[in-house]
Amino acid sequence: MSNRNLSILVLALYYGIVIVGCTTTSEIDGKKAYDTEQYWKASQILEKEFNSETDQAIRAEKAYKIADCYKRINDPDKAAGWYKSAVELEYGPMAIYEYAMMLKKLETYDVAVEQLRKYEQEVPDQKDKVAVQIKACEEAIRWKASKSKYKVETLSGINSGQSDYAPTFYENKSLVFTSDRTNATGDETFEFTGNKFSDIFVAELNDLKKYGNPKLFDEMLNTIDNEGTAIFNPNYTEIFFTRCISTMENSKGDYCKIFYSRKNSEGKWEDAISLDLFSDSTDYGHPALTADGSKLIFSANPPDGYGGKDLYMSSRTGSGWSSPVNLGAEYNTAGDEMFPYVDSDGSLYFASDGLPGMGGLDVFIAEVKGDSWDEPMNLRAPLNSGGDDFGVMFDEFNKVNHSGYYESTGYFCSSRKGGMGKDDIYKFTVTKPAYFELSGDVLKKILKDPSDPNSPVLDYKPVKNAKVELVVYDKLSGMDGVPIVVNTDDNGKFHYELEPDTDYKVKASKPGFLNKEQEVTTRELEGKINLSVVLTIQMELDTLIEDVDLVLENIYYDYDDWKILPTAAQTLDKLVKDVIKPNPDIKVEIGSHTDARGSASYNEKLSQRRAESCVKYIASRGIDRKRLVAKGYGESTLLNECTDAKANECTEEQHARNRRTTFRVLSDKMTLESREKSQIGTKGRVSDKPYENLENGDDGAKKDN
Repeated sequence: MSNRNLSILVLALYYGIVIVGCTTTSEIDGKKAYDTEQYWKASQILEKEFNSETDQAIRAEKAYKIADCYKRINDPDKAAGWYKSAVELEYGPMAIYEYAMMLKKLETYDVAVEQLRKYEQEVPDQKDKVAVQIKACEEAIRWKASKSKYKVETLSGINSGQSDYAPTFYENKSLVFTSDRTNATGDETFEFTGNKFSDIFVAELNDLKKYGNPKLFDEMLNTIDNEGTAIFNPNYTEIFFTRCISTMENSKGDYCKIFYSRKNSEGKWEDAISLDLFSDSTDYGHPALTADGSKLIFSANPPDGYGGKDLYMSSRTGSGWSSPVNLGAEYNTAGDEMFPYVDSDGSLYFASDGLPGMGGLDVFIAEVKGDSWDEPMNLRAPLNSGGDDFGVMFDEFNKVNHSGYYESTGYFCSSRKGGMGKDDIYKFTVTKPAYFELSGDVLKKILKDPSDPNSPVLDYKPVKNAKVELVVYDKLSGMDGVPIVVNTDDNGKFHYELEPDTDYKVKASKPGFLNKEQEVTTRELEGKINLSVVLTIQMELDTLIEDVDLVLENIYYDYDDWKILPTAAQTLDKLVKDVIKPNPDIKVEIGSHTDARGSASYNEKLSQRRAESCVKYIASRGIDRKRLVAKGYGESTLLNECTDAKANECTEEQHARNRRTTFRVLSDKMTLESREKSQIGTKGRVSDKPYENLENGDDGAKKDN
């Protein structure tokens, strides 16, 4: 890259901006190579001159220039070593400061702080500048130690021993990127970096979701000059990229510009033309498009900017592009701002070495805010490092994973330690809590016969000012958290904001009604891509009607037995969950009834044992035994005329109607009586026939007393 961070874009595309080709002059000395920004070549020549020099002042100057060369070609290890030599040779305070900056890039932050304090002693009027850098070092140490929402991994199959950077997607999710690898176009060496001139490459995604071997993107777009940092419009019919044309006629060469090409009717790219957004004296590159392709954001260095490279924006017009507008001091600094990217949400990402960071270029985000963006925030470690970090782009964006977190995946570039080349492409995954809202309605049933809870439901009406409690529920321990309480509005509605990956209980209550409880969860919502997820529930309160039976499903027993069978257990579990637990203040009587067959004395004893079995089972589900009363009624409360005298005249269906288990709410004198094919429920819109969905087995009913 050029000037300060050449590594990053070798094309870097356009940093320094002195783009000089391969020289044919063998007599060139270190100073000439350095002055013409042939930094790689200059470093080699200057090292030889340094080793043969005896004058300490000259050696100090050469050591400083060698260090600067390695800094510009993004080799911080060698740069730090030569800056240290310059310091030891007493080059001056600037060598101390630059040594500290290279140590910062190498993430040896403690030693960097020591050098910064030494620099402050040498140059007291730079106290504020030093304070900013010391704070940045301290924050970098803290960021590295903190837990991050980002996970970073090397992208296999793409990176080379040279610089690979600026990824973007092409058709069928092929990955297009910039590289100065050995199979780039041409045979000459770019003396700025010591590598070949950069080109645009593409790696196609195979059936195994892996990228194949990269190849040159298109011969019409790649030339013997530096090309890179490409971006496409949404339907891949337009390409914008940076091209830096080098010449031999002068030491400063031509400047970098954004070039444009489009596909013709045959699907071939046409000859690229430059977008003349500035005068010839201004470098500009690193294009980015908004999701709709209407705005172009890029980096440029016109003389009226804030310092180095600034971010600018241009809008598409009927005849081309509007005059560029600087994004302003909130996003641009005296340093370099480059590699912009706009995600599908409209947030702006870019790289900067002027804003406080961890070393070299850091990636920042400015979240979308109306028609503009909020102030930029450093994305911290591990996305950022002491090296140059830049070139973010997303693959999957804000997709809810199985735990209820937004998960985004994408790619970025970095010169951090551990890579294959100068700059490498990395993959990242970032998770953040999704926004979940619980939107609920509390309703009451409008019955055809208001005095009979078993009569048909005609409608549902909202219950205003009902109390709704939300608690976090730990399924493993069965423990509830501290409730958050709201009241329903005039339309019976309530709202809560929920956390991801969490289970909740929702309880609705109001005097004159049975409480209802329902479970909701923000788990297992994988695949949703909305920016917010709204969960909806309806909770229907049953009115308390005294001395009237509320029908439940039959509880069956084997003949002459009182053991709780699986179907009976299912009914009792639902009763505990839906009625007894949500209403902790009620005391219930569990009554058992038989038909008239057999002696009255025997039936009374059998029914008492059955009632006690129910009480024992309910108590085993965590209900206080003091809330439960067992009562065996035998054949004393027949519901029809099937007495002993008429037992042989009745059908089995008539006898079955008398065999039942009842649940009487003693505190309200309300009887809940078990009968056939009915249910009480709490999830969603509840049937007017409680327990309708439970299995209705016979299990000895035809023989049961």
